[in-house]
Amino acid sequence: MAERGWTVTRKKIPGETNGYTTTDGTKEIVVDEDLARAQAAKTMLHEAESVA
Repeated sequence: MAERGWTVTRKKIPGETNGYTTTDGTKEIVVDEDLARAQAAKTMLHEAESVA
């Protein structure tokens, strides 16, 4: 994703959302910091697919 200008950040996300992509032009994928590594990777890939 870095080659495409995107950054991936781990932050606390309230509620049941595991991750999201920003829509303000900052090209950021945010993944909930409480997720286990495997689930975080899965979530990042899911979010990357939405912007590919």
